[in-house]
Amino acid sequence: MFLPKSLRGYTKDGQQWGSGLFLLLMVEDGASKADGQWGVRAMVRHVHLHQFGHFMMGTLRVFVSHRKVVEVPLSGCYGADGLLRDVPSEVFALGTPLPQELYDAWNKGGGHNSSGSEELLMQEWAKKNLKQLRRSYKDG
Repeated sequence: MFLPKSLRGYTKDGQQWGSGLFLLLMVEDGASKADGQWGVRAMVRHVHLHQFGHFMMGTLRVFVSHRKVVEVPLSGCYGADGLLRDVPSEVFALGTPLPQELYDAWNKGGGHNSSGSEELLMQEWAKKNLKQLRRSYKDG
């Protein structure tokens, strides 16, 4: 989900695009609730999305070490068309835990291929925690 003050527009061919700070909601690849490792984390990075058919697609780049960048493909809101995006463990480790009340609001928000009624709560939380959500490997 783009945070406020993102840029949006259309190409000369009528295709949509968006660019700005993007809130990614993620779970660790292979984790499940049953094994006790499942949790939801968030991060904010600058992203550029472009229209690909009916979808808005792009790539989020995460510096997981001094020499390694992991690219996470995105589609729509929160990175997975309103759902939680599976990411590698090294990306998940850099995320900020999503508070339970925000997870509950997201789970009941009613979004379908977009954010739901939780959108304003997510944006407020992201704005208050922006420094932590944007931290990189250097910050620990």
